[in-house]
Amino acid sequence: MSRKNAPYWRSLGTIASTIIAANPTRISGGDIIGLGEIFKFGFNASVGSGEETIWEGATASVLYAYPSAAKVMTVSSDSSDDAAAGTGARTIKITGLDADYREITETLTLDSSVAVSSVESFLRVFRAEIETAGSGGQNDGTVYVGASTVAGGVPSEIYAQINPSENQTLMAIYTVPLGKTAYINGVHFATSANKATTFHFRLRELGGVFKTRFKVILNQEIFDLDGHTIAIAPEKTDIEITAAVATGGGDVTASFRAELVDQ
Repeated sequence: MSRKNAPYWRSLGTIASTIIAANPTRISGGDIIGLGEIFKFGFNASVGSGEETIWEGATASVLYAYPSAAKVMTVSSDSSDDAAAGTGARTIKITGLDADYREITETLTLDSSVAVSSVESFLRVFRAEIETAGSGGQNDGTVYVGASTVAGGVPSEIYAQINPSENQTLMAIYTVPLGKTAYINGVHFATSANKATTFHFRLRELGGVFKTRFKVILNQEIFDLDGHTIAIAPEKTDIEITAAVATGGGDVTASFRAELVDQ
């Protein structure tokens, strides 16, 4: 598998300059800008010929469906070992945003295929992690974060999914929290498929539509772009990476990094 690197690179100093240029009044006024960093990575084991989002719960040629309103989430598993006294996963932490786009987390105890409801209501879920496990040290089955009815441990609406033994989600999806601006400064795409694989890095500002901000076509290749400010995303912006494989049937990985700055 070959690697493609972007023909230009920027130092961290250049990224800092971009942030300063976007906030001249706050810098000159002596305000302190709160900085944070996110790294989101996703995997899709079988991308179809139509565009689909890179996350574990993807189905052929279907894009991720975001909740239209904040919802009580349920956690469940298709394995009886993922439970409070089981050998698999025992507790799971959900990270996302509430109805006002404020970041929230909640930890719940799994009860195998029985739906366990969250106390918080989530408008977005962009990460889930197994916090504790039994003697197996990992989730035995597929663990779901979703809503609506649950049958056999599988919710009818799935917003996050942890595949067996992964212990966390692999989803190239994120939404910028309230009061933050995201400076996206790195992307990574890779495919093992020996056919044209088209990647899209997409942003959707609140009330708008998804727009492609970066696109690349690979064939059994890896592409990295680091240190370059690819896009600036204001609060409440949805960010995702999608892919499509010619004739379908390829596995892909993708990730992006961003600096989060207080507005």
